Amino acid sequence: MALDSGPIITTCESLLTQATTVEALELSSADGRPIPFEIIRPDKPGLYPLVVFSHGAFAAPDRYHALLRPLAAAGYVIFAPMHLDSEEWQHEKAPSRDDVWSTRGTDLVLGLSVPSELKMLLARSAIRIDAGKKIAMGHSYGALLAQIASGAIPAIPSPLVRDPSVSAVVAFSPPGPTARLIDADGWAAMSVPSLTVTGTSDIIPGFIDDWEVHKASYIGAPAGKRWLWVGEGVDHYFGGMIGREKPADARSAQLLNRATSTTVAFLQSALKAGSICSQAGELDGESLNKD
Repeated sequence: MALDSGPIITTCESLLTQATTVEALELSSADGRPIPFEIIRPDKPGLYPLVVFSHGAFAAPDRYHALLRPLAAAGYVIFAPMHLDSEEWQHEKAPSRDDVWSTRGTDLVLGLSVPSELKMLLARSAIRIDAGKKIAMGHSYGALLAQIASGAIPAIPSPLVRDPSVSAVVAFSPPGPTARLIDADGWAAMSVPSLTVTGTSDIIPGFIDDWEVHKASYIGAPAGKRWLWVGEGVDHYFGGMIGREKPADARSAQLLNRATSTTVAFLQSALKAGSICSQAGELDGESLNKD
């Protein structure tokens, strides 16, 4: 299955600079648990695909603006829950591993349902969601949840299962096979185009000691629908650009910009957009596989 088609009309990088707005919306789970969502959207009225984004362990949506605001600028509405394990919560007692697993799944189910509250908020700015174009996206732990929404089968039950409305999945630094989470063959059931993003320094000492573990979902996904982007020297947080923010160097910013523009090219292709943006020649230190 070829993912590239259609005329080239502009560069992917140029799409990342349009104006965007960040808004907040609090929803509730069926049992009354509050779920804060962050919405990042283009300023221009229109009909846009929806990206439901799941942050990494202990993080929060607003730690991903360097990635998500440019993506929204390219023509996507981002809908990102703050999960129960986020450090932004002030829990008297830390939630259990099982509670985090189940509530994260519930959060994404709610986000992908395109709740009426989201539609109403967006309507004030004359923005609508294209229900036929939904993307599941995440970083680290959140990347695995996004992959489950696209058909990956976890080792333990989750409220989140394959959502037939999901058209593509984008996974930044997804975990590899992990006890009680997913087995090596768990990605074979993913049924939509997938992009995996990682780097040669993408390790978490004591948990992920070999960056190539992040390639497991790319290797396990069905051929013909998968992309893999690798950045030389890119670590788990793009040098502090996402997830665990800190001052980052120009090289980290350059590589994140490239990973984001690659995400836009992938999504345009996966969603069968009428035209596909182009990218400048290969950046030193990056590799991109499409097969």
